[in-house]
Amino acid sequence: MLGGDLHWLWSPYALYMNVDYIYGLPSWDSKDGFPAAQSLMNVGESIINLFYIYLVHVKATPAALAVAPVYGLVTVIMTLSKTILYVLNDFCCGWCKTGHNDWYTLIVYWILPNGLWILFPSIIAYIFIQELSTSLKVAAGVQGANTSIRSQSDPLLSLSPTSLVASGGESASGDKSEKPLELGPNPYLVDHSQLPSWAQDNAWIVKGYRRPGGAHPDPRLRSFDHGTVYKCWRSVWAYCHNETALPPASNLLTRISSLFTTSFLTSTIPTEPLSNLIVRPPDSIDIFGFTCFFIASIICLAFSATYHTIQCHSFHISKHFNKLDYVGIVVMIVGSFLPALHYGFYCHPHFQLAYSIGISTLGGLAMYTVLAPRYATPAYRPYRTGVFLVLGLSAVIPVAHVIALYGYRTITETMGLSFLILSGALYVVGAGLYAARIPERFAPGRFDLLGASHQIFHVLILAAAIAHYVSIRRAYAFWHTVEATAGEVGRSGVCAALQG
Repeated sequence: MLGGDLHWLWSPYALYMNVDYIYGLPSWDSKDGFPAAQSLMNVGESIINLFYIYLVHVKATPAALAVAPVYGLVTVIMTLSKTILYVLNDFCCGWCKTGHNDWYTLIVYWILPNGLWILFPSIIAYIFIQELSTSLKVAAGVQGANTSIRSQSDPLLSLSPTSLVASGGESASGDKSEKPLELGPNPYLVDHSQLPSWAQDNAWIVKGYRRPGGAHPDPRLRSFDHGTVYKCWRSVWAYCHNETALPPASNLLTRISSLFTTSFLTSTIPTEPLSNLIVRPPDSIDIFGFTCFFIASIICLAFSATYHTIQCHSFHISKHFNKLDYVGIVVMIVGSFLPALHYGFYCHPHFQLAYSIGISTLGGLAMYTVLAPRYATPAYRPYRTGVFLVLGLSAVIPVAHVIALYGYRTITETMGLSFLILSGALYVVGAGLYAARIPERFAPGRFDLLGASHQIFHVLILAAAIAHYVSIRRAYAFWHTVEATAGEVGRSGVCAALQG
């Protein structure tokens, strides 16, 4: 409800409902059944989508993989047709639902987002149709069907029986053949011992590695490596491996960060139950601070998702994007500091400036350590982790300083210090688990696909970002409320009272 304590969570929707009346109060008041019907279709679509994921990523038998494109095509056609019907519904009533918008609002908030719901389902539908067409041609014995797009994306379909000869080395004709391929249940995956040295980083993760590109002397194995960006991207959703959880998770976190950004910039209602108080709207410094935090989060998680997706491409790609991943972490730490320093030293602009310069300088030094070729090898991983720990623990100094200025109880009330401490603790614990390779070092092979230290690290980063957001949001709510209600006393009077 508008003005409620949790309205800020739904502020993006509150904005959209004024752009598109189909999902706004006019349709609700007129008892228009179209939005409810679309929602019911969404439920069915989601169920079929989950079943497709089950077939491809859980069951993953040849029979399941053969029929999965049918369910995938059904869901994507549902998505495409619902979006087209949604647009036609507005068109047929003379744009009665969106015609009230100016062109800028219409393009940014309606045409572009809904255009993506037409573009991407169309591309995915085309891919599924190609796969089904190829499968039908192969089943019908059409000449040359196994050299189509489907076989190019999945070399298993184009291999002849003699190319997968078992150990012993004779072809079907009885002649001696070349050395047979040694492939596991999924030829795209290898064990840690089969990786080239540049890709070996965590010996306690035993299986489930994607076959790196350009690392195989046998040309027949190149069909199963990940030497192209497309193959790396395809591995995110085509089969399970020990990086499967990371790119989707990072993309999810990026979307969450984007949601929080929109929530803040479109709403001035604080998270506390202060709806009965006067709250001063955000000024340029507030927006700059929150923007730094969210953009830093988005950069960090986007870089991480990119790196974990294509790190199996080749040695050079992995090396460069690994640096990009660490750069994102540095940006995240520095970007998190800035709004906290602003509200922590709200009454002391000179301390704000000094600590902001200090953390930016430390961030620059950390970035140099990350980018310097000398520190890019796995042997320096503990040192890189140490740099991030020092950078994160540097928060102890300004936190101790602000407690000395105002007292622990006051600073806890004014900016949720407990959440800020929790955020730092989560970062430190996550980095410590990652550096020590816990828990996989105690049970090698058990956490190959899920529950490894790197995955835990990413989860703790999300938790830390949320805790940090709660802290600075509380600080924003406090200062903007007391300033708005202080009257003639203003900021200086409030600051004097707090320090007294």
